[in-house]
Amino acid sequence: MILFVIWRGGYMVIDDQIKLEDMTGFVVCMLLLVWPLAEFGWILTLYQRGAVGMNRMNEIFAEVPTVREDEDTLQDFTIRGRRHPLRTHLLRLRRPKSDPHSSHPSRIRPIPPIRH
Repeated sequence: MILFVIWRGGYMVIDDQIKLEDMTGFVVCMLLLVWPLAEFGWILTLYQRGAVGMNRMNEIFAEVPTVREDEDTLQDFTIRGRRHPLRTHLLRLRRPKSDPHSSHPSRIRPIPPIRH
């Protein structure tokens, strides 16, 4: 659209139908109107994509799980005869600094849990 305005306006300026200042003013005003409209269209597109994504998430959240927790659900587990609560927030990983291949995933060793 803007290319057509500049092309047609250029011919009109060459034929002395309008002044160069008039065409420049018109193009600037047109750009001032076109840019906000393009941004508004972009915002509408983002809103629509967000709404579709939210609908997909709502479908997932609305699903009834096939595995349910009840009174028989295992809350603790046993390791070597001792009872430990299942806590994953205590899991930490470290790499020994003396190992030259410490960046290799098989060389990563867990840190023992923090005792309170």
